[in-house]
Amino acid sequence: MEQVKRIVLSGAPGTGKTTILNLLKQRQYACMDEVSREIIAHEQANETDVLPWKNLEAFSKLILKKRIEQFNTGNAPITFYDRAIPDVLAYLHYANKPIKPIYTEAVERHKYYSKVFITPPWEDIYTKDNERHENYTDTLLIHTALVNTYKEFGYEIVLIPKDSAQNRVNFILNTLHL
Repeated sequence: MEQVKRIVLSGAPGTGKTTILNLLKQRQYACMDEVSREIIAHEQANETDVLPWKNLEAFSKLILKKRIEQFNTGNAPITFYDRAIPDVLAYLHYANKPIKPIYTEAVERHKYYSKVFITPPWEDIYTKDNERHENYTDTLLIHTALVNTYKEFGYEIVLIPKDSAQNRVNFILNTLHL
């Protein structure tokens, strides 16, 4: 059986990840959507406190569960992920929260492709919305936490250039020789 190549697209909020992922979908690539926005919208609608700005621990556990499910269901030869399991640790690092073994064990058990594509902070395209509460300064700190976390677990960081969405997709595909 052919090995699944799980390719992570990560980056701070508002840096263009979802736009890139949607263009990859248009090119018929298998893609796993970001689960955080869906969970935040659901929890807000149900008026719970399982939100990153109210109860980061409960939110992180739920995100971890969903990302493990995505990892286990991503079985196309090439699957792109809008964020991945290590992002959970990065956000905990960013918030200066303790990292419980459940998180590091999940990262060690679920291996993605060795190159992780990261969209750098880009103030020109950043906007806040109902699910995105971070300000631009926060995005810079989150970016650093993401880069450091992925490096800590042995991933090679590939920064996606600030360019048109189509050119960003072409950059990723060219880097992967697809």
